[in-house]
Amino acid sequence: MDYETLQAVRFFIKDRYFHTLDNNLPNLGRLFRESTVITFDGGTFVGEDALPDYLASPTGPDLSYSDRTVTVDAHLLADGTILALARGRCKQNGELQHFVQTFILVQDGDSYYVAHGIYQDIADE
Repeated sequence: MDYETLQAVRFFIKDRYFHTLDNNLPNLGRLFRESTVITFDGGTFVGEDALPDYLASPTGPDLSYSDRTVTVDAHLLADGTILALARGRCKQNGELQHFVQTFILVQDGDSYYVAHGIYQDIADE
């Protein structure tokens, strides 16, 4: 993967995906499609609105990524999709913790959308 593409992927994940999670959760679905499948701490969410609806619900976790270190690495796959791994720290229900999230991204014009994702909290042991 060339440097420019890697930077675009990093921008999408850090400055669009996580920024939208923090600042405009109802619009997170715009980064998905109806076929998007996200696994979030063991629960599976399908479609544009399933994950944002869960996160906004009273039973969903209260997440915050603002001002947290998030690193992103990515590889271009043979079919043209991008496999990306993000890791960092967030606040969940007021507690600081580590997380990892994998993404399969599909190019959509000059940006991307999330086709698949897996999010896991990493408990400090």
